Amino acid sequence: AGGVYAVAFSPDGKHIVSGGHTVLVLWETATGEKVRSFVGDFRGINSLAFSPSGEFLISTSSDSSLRLWEVSTGKEVARKEGDQWGGAKLAFFPDGEHLAVAAGKWNAVLRVNAETLESVSVLEGHTGWVSSVAVSPDGKYIASTSEDGTVRLWDVSNRQAIRTMRGHRGLANCVAFCSDGRNVISGGSDHSLIVWDVRTGKKIRVLRGYHPD
Repeated sequence: AGGVYAVAFSPDGKHIVSGGHTVLVLWETATGEKVRSFVGDFRGINSLAFSPSGEFLISTSSDSSLRLWEVSTGKEVARKEGDQWGGAKLAFFPDGEHLAVAAGKWNAVLRVNAETLESVSVLEGHTGWVSSVAVSPDGKYIASTSEDGTVRLWDVSNRQAIRTMRGHRGLANCVAFCSDGRNVISGGSDHSLIVWDVRTGKKIRVLRGYHPD
């Protein structure tokens, strides 16, 4: 029942995974054929990410679970449960060994071991629900957005926020790094996109006028 809530491409582009309320499915990109279902008792997939190797898949669900799946078999190989995972968004580090997780209810960003799903560090500073995370291409930084309206840049090595970027008139909802890691772009509830300079934390460009059809 219900729709599709999250999708992701495998790193080689050969497969797509889609998640719904009680369904998690792997598809072949070229043919659109269903490859397999991932079997579990989850409820409401929120976020999906393939490991850089493509061997594993991570999911978060509204049932407050974080799960690690083996792609080749569709089997669940690890699970953690707790309110920090409910509605959480996630991103892999380039080396595949860790995850960055937007632990919304905790107003925090978590760095998580991708094999054991144990939290390695907690990055605190946001004063509202953390809505999204992104990891820089070199794995040295995490960018996060929050209901507090800020975009924060975290140094992974010392777990400190080195930039707090303010510019959205309302919630900051999503964030992404550019391919060279020099800029991040964020989107907010004020219908704006802001491009930021990672080195200085200053705005480079503001794109306004985004409205749904």
